Amino acid sequence: MKGRKTIDRIYRLLPDRDLIFWIIWLLSFLGILLLEGEPGYVIGGDTEAYYLNFHHHIGVAPGYPLFLHILHGIFGERLYLSAAALLQILILSAAIVYLVHTIWDIFHLCIWEIIVIWLASLLPFIILLPEDPIGHTLMTESLSYPIFYFFMAFMLRGVTGGQNRYFVYGLLAAAIMEWVRPQMLFTFAVLGIAFFYVQLKNRIQRKKREKLKDSWYFRTIAAFFCIVLTMQAVSGLTRIYEKVFFDAPALDYSDQTLVQRLLYVAQEEDAVLFEDELCREIFEGTWEIIQKNRTSQEFYKKSWTEWSEIFKAFGANSRILGDVIREKLEEKETLAEDAVGQEIQVSQISHEMTVVLLKAHWKEHLVLTLQLLPKSFISTVFFHKEKIYALILAATGAVYFFGLVAGIYVFGKCNGKAAAEWMMLVMGTSVLNALACDLVLAGLQRYMAYTLGMTWTGVFLLARGLYISERTVLGKETRHK
Repeated sequence: MKGRKTIDRIYRLLPDRDLIFWIIWLLSFLGILLLEGEPGYVIGGDTEAYYLNFHHHIGVAPGYPLFLHILHGIFGERLYLSAAALLQILILSAAIVYLVHTIWDIFHLCIWEIIVIWLASLLPFIILLPEDPIGHTLMTESLSYPIFYFFMAFMLRGVTGGQNRYFVYGLLAAAIMEWVRPQMLFTFAVLGIAFFYVQLKNRIQRKKREKLKDSWYFRTIAAFFCIVLTMQAVSGLTRIYEKVFFDAPALDYSDQTLVQRLLYVAQEEDAVLFEDELCREIFEGTWEIIQKNRTSQEFYKKSWTEWSEIFKAFGANSRILGDVIREKLEEKETLAEDAVGQEIQVSQISHEMTVVLLKAHWKEHLVLTLQLLPKSFISTVFFHKEKIYALILAATGAVYFFGLVAGIYVFGKCNGKAAAEWMMLVMGTSVLNALACDLVLAGLQRYMAYTLGMTWTGVFLLARGLYISERTVLGKETRHK
């Protein structure tokens, strides 16, 4: 107690409390800029294929290519990539500081507690090294991570304070994230659930009947329509972007990500399921190559620790199918002459095959999703180390168990409710992201680590809430005696 009072006294002597956050911002900026390996920009795995050459590519959202294209127009060929990395790092460091400031503002932390929250917020960008130096790498995550930090700060302010303007800010952040990276579509669900929770909480607290236009369910329905309209607006902007810049349609990539998983769980006899002769021939040709390459489920252990090898099989299946589709269409002299036309054909045939295979193997698809989920939850809490996977999984379960039990316990305490709400918000977001990714995509570590640092801030705030609650109870008992 004496040490804490001393620290608080020093904190109060500072001429401006905002100075602390300027220092944190500067340290975050310099740390990300200088300590993540490369001081400048880094070419990621998808950078050259999708972003550096400004052209149409199925499955790539417009936000990031357009971001680089605009910078190219401003800074020119020689400087625009360095400018992109610098701007990404500036935005990322600002997002970290805003989240830390939001938590400080709500929980009234002292200096050492602010430092703990700040360090926890840096964890994803440390754990993802050296493969993915977020901020430096020219990929969508270098923008989606900082915008997500802003989004979660808005959600925390909205959930704990009940102010609707933060949900509006969150809606705008979710729209930008979807336009940058389609995976972030799950943030709309987070927004909707958080808004519903606040409306329900306010209704319970007021305990009186309301007029229809002021009722919690009317506001919830209105918010739902706003979310749907915003999602449609983002899709509309994508279609406009594709038409204006490339004179191409905006194609949905989800069929191609689903079909590669369904080919993994398929069986040879599934060929008879295809009524269309072309699809049946394509499946048979694809299946033959899959067996030669050993990229179907019978060649892998049914263990979640095999996720990395399974993901490689998914990718191989996608490439095999695309090659076979083009080959069969070329044999029939129906292959489109241009690349965009071929993409449309591959997308349409992938959709037809997805519908057929999903009807036949939806149970296997769900089992596969459950098999892949453990590594996704690990990515929201820890790093990956194959030799101690069992220990890491157990520790991950312990963190989630603590968050759930402690959150329920402190929710009813006056000093712990906000901490419980933050932890439930973070864990709920992690679950939604994991389910969305592993049902449709292949949830790599960097897809899942968005909430990694936030999980540990939640653990710290819950532990702090428990300590304050127990200290308050002991104080009351002492006075009573």
